[in-house]
Amino acid sequence: IGAGMNPNRIAILLEQNFANQLGQGLTWAMTTVRTAQIKSYRLANHAIFEANSELVPTWTWVAAIESDRTCMSCINQHGSVHPVTESMNDHHNGRCVPVPNAITFEDLGLDIPERRPEIETGEEWFRKQPRGVQIERMGPAKFRAWEAGAFKFSQLSQEYDDDIYGELLREASLKHMVGLKEAKEFY
Repeated sequence: IGAGMNPNRIAILLEQNFANQLGQGLTWAMTTVRTAQIKSYRLANHAIFEANSELVPTWTWVAAIESDRTCMSCINQHGSVHPVTESMNDHHNGRCVPVPNAITFEDLGLDIPERRPEIETGEEWFRKQPRGVQIERMGPAKFRAWEAGAFKFSQLSQEYDDDIYGELLREASLKHMVGLKEAKEFY
């Protein structure tokens, strides 16, 4: 990571040199390297945000919501605003980024119009999508449950503890959100 190597290259080196000792293959190596690189990038950004908290008091969670690879937890988190005292806790292989929210020109006493784009929430974006896209992204059973009001959109993110990275967020299962018995009626 310190050498600035591409995560795929590092993963291949790990797999070639340590797979037998670690008992893991290329997929594990790639996930490990990508997660470590992205986490180190986020922590460095967070340190800069905190060191300049008088200029950057908050950050916004931004997900690649247009990508069909983006999970519903990340779509749920998209557009949420967090204090700089809180770091981003995206899941393994997560591609989301913390975007700094600097103070405004007005806060600096300047009469300059702001040109910041508004970032809609993931839920706002999701509700604007065609029904087919919603079903594809959420999955048919989870979509039926959400449409029936069995859970709130905000419940799509579930906290979990990782031995290395601590508390992370991932997409909650339907069973987790509504219970096993209730989930069965939506399948």
